[in-house]
Amino acid sequence: MKTAVAFLLLSLSLPAFGQSNYAELSGTIVDPERAAIVGAEIRLTSVSTLAERTVTSNEHGIFHIPGLLPGDYKLIVKA
Repeated sequence: MKTAVAFLLLSLSLPAFGQSNYAELSGTIVDPERAAIVGAEIRLTSVSTLAERTVTSNEHGIFHIPGLLPGDYKLIVKA
């Protein structure tokens, strides 16, 4: 019985290992006609630390910014 309870507790805790404290931001930059904007500059600035991350959109207008700490951010897009 103790073995069964221990196995049950361990099996319930396994999904917790897949969690992370970091966020990701991704999106697609398009014009009013819904055409992708290639090479747009996306600048994300942390409001509290003023740390900046800058990426550019790819040939499909897609951008991705991984590894973000929780908090408030300011997003600026230039094309």
